[in-house]
Amino acid sequence: MTTDKSFFLNLLIEPLIRVHLMSEENVRYTRLHTLPGVFALMMQDKVEGFPALRPHQQSAWHMFLAQLGALALEEERLHTKNSTFLPPTDETGWIYLLRQLTQRFFCPGQEKPWQDAPWCLVVSDDQLPAFLQPPIPGGISKNGKGVSVITTPDSLDLPIAAKNHDLKRKVLRNAAPDDWLFALISDQTMNGYSGRGHQGAARMNGGLSSRPFFGYSPLSGRPGAHLKRDLELMLDKRAEQLEIYEGFYASKIDGPLGKGLLWLEPWDGKKGLSFNELDLWFIDLCRRVRLIQTPSGALEALEATADATRITRAKETKGDTGDFWAPLKRTATEIKSFSPNFQGFSTPKICEILFNIDVKKETSWKIPPSLTNLESDGDSTLLLRLSALTRGQGKTEGYHERIIPLPAPVYEGISDTGNRALGVKAQQQLLDLKCLENALGTACAQMAPSRESDKKEKITAVNPYRERLRSKSDEKFFIILGQRCKKPEHENKIYLDWLLTLVDYTANTLLPEAMAAIRCPASRRLKAQVKAEKAFWNILRGKKSTFSALDILRSMGRKKYQDVYRLEEALNNACTQFTAENNDMKKKSYINALPYLEILRRKSDVNFADLRNRCKENPEEEEGIYLEWLLNLQRYTIENLLPEALKDLLGPSDLSQESLIKAKETFLRTLLDSNHAFTARDALSAQTLPLLSKNCR
Repeated sequence: MTTDKSFFLNLLIEPLIRVHLMSEENVRYTRLHTLPGVFALMMQDKVEGFPALRPHQQSAWHMFLAQLGALALEEERLHTKNSTFLPPTDETGWIYLLRQLTQRFFCPGQEKPWQDAPWCLVVSDDQLPAFLQPPIPGGISKNGKGVSVITTPDSLDLPIAAKNHDLKRKVLRNAAPDDWLFALISDQTMNGYSGRGHQGAARMNGGLSSRPFFGYSPLSGRPGAHLKRDLELMLDKRAEQLEIYEGFYASKIDGPLGKGLLWLEPWDGKKGLSFNELDLWFIDLCRRVRLIQTPSGALEALEATADATRITRAKETKGDTGDFWAPLKRTATEIKSFSPNFQGFSTPKICEILFNIDVKKETSWKIPPSLTNLESDGDSTLLLRLSALTRGQGKTEGYHERIIPLPAPVYEGISDTGNRALGVKAQQQLLDLKCLENALGTACAQMAPSRESDKKEKITAVNPYRERLRSKSDEKFFIILGQRCKKPEHENKIYLDWLLTLVDYTANTLLPEAMAAIRCPASRRLKAQVKAEKAFWNILRGKKSTFSALDILRSMGRKKYQDVYRLEEALNNACTQFTAENNDMKKKSYINALPYLEILRRKSDVNFADLRNRCKENPEEEEGIYLEWLLNLQRYTIENLLPEALKDLLGPSDLSQESLIKAKETFLRTLLDSNHAFTARDALSAQTLPLLSKNCR
């Protein structure tokens, strides 16, 4: 321990934080600002970003600023009795507000009543608080028992990455003060349990969990507008939240704040603080860390172990601490905060939380206060921002983030009880997407190895195409949901148009790519492709299908399926007629015809999406449009595919004009057979002689 009360890197008065700003000429530039200066710029919505802020630190930084700003504004409200939300837009105003939070802290011997030690990154006397660093009774030194020396800020809060692959360790060797600032905030407010003596933060469901972030921001996505909105909402919802947690915290609706800046309180590592001493918006502190300055002027961190968590009974709360940004899961026996798994924020999980759908019996979700719309939002679109760093035993399972535009009809319908009508629509979309995904997966599995031992390989082969479908559907999932609510008279058309677009994308892009890419023996590839396409369509329009676009797919889709099948049969009959007496040659001719059958099938699929759109735009002309499409496909088959298939079978030198005419006659006879359905039979009958005479010349 040292008795030198020297303070270094004072965030209140020294410009230490790099900020991206935009000039009047729309040129981005970087300036250093104080912490109060950052607040002032954020309230003016002038901040473009923070160059030193790493992706996994962004939500921690936002939540820290919001909690700190809300504590300062609430302290001022209690002092002035003024409930109007008017945050200062100047640096001086924020210096005053932040110092108000630490005025009760007084250092003996100081001439000023203000004490800035709690705002300094480095304070030599470890019996005094430093920024996010508690006083440590007994002191801390490099050679102390259980003390770790951390030389770079990315080692302080870096997620545990296997074999140093995901994020490289110790890369910030020439770190600036704001690198340490952001690392401290992330470490102290978001870290989990990482071994004996290294405790986790209180606002999460257990030491191996994580602190989730759910919030709205204006559509601009700018950090200042986001912070200002959350500050207004926090102050507006404070009384309601204190009623819910009455008796749990020290803070009262019209009384003094509880302990909010936990780094002001000494921590010996053995005894923690109680929740009933704290404020609703307390800023967590989970590690006994002190920054020091080396003789070379560089910063290092000393971290001492702790036998107990900073807040007693934090584990028993399971994250139910009134965190402004964390959803709560309620069951018959417990309430706990949401803890994302390695899959992150999937659309089904988001819908489950927002709309209380697909939950087990006696289970429901309580959305956080941050997901409340303000009157000032009007009918503008908001951004739903989700992020979390998921953990496992001794590992990090990934940083997950999603930013989703939410139309007004969607976010206005989100509540704890759930909007049933909105939930039903969301559930319908999820079920249809699941059906489409299953159809794609089943079809792709036809291409993969068929042995029982290769099931894992099948799943691995199919997953990339499932992910691409999910990504495509996620792009407009909530936008379509909003449009359906906004225009109920056109709801069915809006939804089916979007759903059929996804069907077309899956059938004409993903499935062909999958069939070409998935490893499959050459001897069974063509057969597997036919089985894959059949499996895909059977799931979507089969007898047990619940797909919302079932009627459309069954009407025009079934007709198209039957007609294309008849064209395939006609092409195959035309190719095999020359070898009817020779089974080996018949088999060879069928194999030779397979590639051309595949070409015919692909051409019909590619053109079918355009056909359906034309029929939708001109429903009264649907029959004529379809007939024209089918005749063009038939003409392409007889004039292009059939001659090429016969050349492969008989050889160019043996393909006589007589053989070609005979093959075309067989082709047309198959189509005109009255025992089998073919939509264009009557029109084709009138064209048969002209077609034959044209091809005989």
